Amino acid sequence: MKVYSPSFFIIFYGFSVMLNSILFAQNPRCLPYVQMGLGAQVPGMDLAKDYGSNMQVSASFDQRWNGFWLSGMGFDYFYGATVKNDVLLALRNDQGQITNNEGYPSDIRVTERGFQWYAKGGIVKSINQNGWNWLLCGGMGYLEHQVYLYDTEKKVVALQNESMKGYDRLCNGMLFRAETGVLYLSKNRYSNFYIGCDAAFALTRSRRRFAYGYGSLATGLRKDFLSGFKLCWILPLQSHVNQTYFTQ
Repeated sequence: MKVYSPSFFIIFYGFSVMLNSILFAQNPRCLPYVQMGLGAQVPGMDLAKDYGSNMQVSASFDQRWNGFWLSGMGFDYFYGATVKNDVLLALRNDQGQITNNEGYPSDIRVTERGFQWYAKGGIVKSINQNGWNWLLCGGMGYLEHQVYLYDTEKKVVALQNESMKGYDRLCNGMLFRAETGVLYLSKNRYSNFYIGCDAAFALTRSRRRFAYGYGSLATGLRKDFLSGFKLCWILPLQSHVNQTYFTQ
């Protein structure tokens, strides 16, 4: 029997929400909107043993129902400059350098890359009639992270094609997350933003059984944690924001 990854169900849910927003876009009790933002995160638990802090770019499609309920889906891409383990140990010579195919020192950038897919749901409560709201929501999804290696000259044969898998420390698994913050919806439709903090806990496993220079890798359950903050711009997908969202 074929087993689908969590991301399949999250994407399916997202398209369902988007379809509903198109069908009910003129419903005064429904407010669909797109959210895009930037943020920063700090790792914890097992993830903190491998990486440092990171920056994230986020995007989500959300829908507010009856002025109180919130549902949607989101995608966060994160990247960091600190990789704590020397994943290129097997390629270094006695001087600690990595040489290219021509025998000269190479320039290899070692960074962190990862992403989250998630579906979310929660509540939005109006603070006053000027468009300020408090948001609280939780969600489930999929987290993946790995070491990203970039050979600027593309002259190190060991870092090409399938050989990269012996260095990238790929891990992924089920994600649980929560977030809270302040949501502002203006009456002019464009001056809308969200600022808040989020926390993500994931049960992941290494998808690589072997790493060059280290031998076998542990494939047991990992406990990865991320926490941070973000600032987002919001674009409502209606021609106007109904007065309902300022008074409830």
